[in-house]
Amino acid sequence: MNSKVSIVKCANYDREKVIKAVEYSVDLIGGIDKYIKSGAKVLIKPNLLSPRSPERGKTTHPEIVRAVIRLVRKVGAIPYVGDSPGGNIVTTQTRTTFANIEKYWIETGMKKVCDEEKVDLISFETGGVEIFKIKNRKYTPEVIISKVVFSYDVIINVPKLKTHNLVLFTGAIKNLYGCVPGVRKTEYHKKAINPTNFSQLLVDIFSIIKPQLCIMDAIVGMDGQGPSAGRLVNIGAILASNDMVAIDSVSCRIFGYKPDDIPTNKIAYLQGLGEMNLNKIEILGEKLENIFYKNPKRPSNAIVRNIPQFIIDILGKFVWVRPKINTEKCTICKICVNNCPMKTIVIKNKYPVIEYKNCINCMCCHELCNYEAIDIEMSWVASKLVNR
Repeated sequence: MNSKVSIVKCANYDREKVIKAVEYSVDLIGGIDKYIKSGAKVLIKPNLLSPRSPERGKTTHPEIVRAVIRLVRKVGAIPYVGDSPGGNIVTTQTRTTFANIEKYWIETGMKKVCDEEKVDLISFETGGVEIFKIKNRKYTPEVIISKVVFSYDVIINVPKLKTHNLVLFTGAIKNLYGCVPGVRKTEYHKKAINPTNFSQLLVDIFSIIKPQLCIMDAIVGMDGQGPSAGRLVNIGAILASNDMVAIDSVSCRIFGYKPDDIPTNKIAYLQGLGEMNLNKIEILGEKLENIFYKNPKRPSNAIVRNIPQFIIDILGKFVWVRPKINTEKCTICKICVNNCPMKTIVIKNKYPVIEYKNCINCMCCHELCNYEAIDIEMSWVASKLVNR
């Protein structure tokens, strides 16, 4: 067995407990000096999905990032923290600009931690881009990644364990989508509409970046309508691996998925980018079954995918799941309007309205809404089929 994933229990985000658990999780897979040398520049890539407090469970907790910073410094390396959060753009009829990323850093607790630890916060929106041509990709023949990402000797991927309404699960591989700068994230949703095609894009991005290490925040995760409006669940664990496919394959089991249920796992495994077979992954520390979450909720899209294809073929347009604006929660911040890839969300009678004719069900609006004002609704037929 070459692929290793460590699991270390950690009941909460108490600073000292997290520091010890993170260090131990890496020690179990060889120790930090196996992955980082003294003097190396190290990029720590958390999930900064939205400008909300850590207690909301949408983003990587800052105490996890603090622990990783200290672990990097322990070997004499130089840590940096960076991301390109989704929704950090404002689109008007004439131009697209970037919102204040400082707001993301402050609200997620990253600025406070980085100020205290004297670490630079890096925006991926500046410094240009690298363009990578990908063969045999009909929908996304090129991948654009922030040039800043390639300025470091080592990348440590620090995702948050959550479900995801488009690709079912977000962990190590999905977290790297934050290396695509600004509005290009939205454009890719328009090009790779099908969840499988979008998952292939995520794997292509991963295949280019190839982080050397992953440390996953699974102390508090999110199931149900993840990655931003789901249910917070106390899992109480930190996972670590140098194999992104292996750590995603192990951690998705916490929510009851089989590794090959998750398209990114299967695609990456078939491309030889990591191990998906649990029988070939050495799990160190805590036993996986000891951190399974009982009765996990899955995203609505995942439920509908379990409907046999022949039924969908027969019933066609009567089987659907789609986003819906909840005007009781909506603050009219317009993040859904500004970030809809198809520009199918418009303001009518004060509130945003989704024009479903052009909606591609990418769920960007649901993912990026800071106020959980995008509900997920099913057709009557779909609800009957999934509850049968």
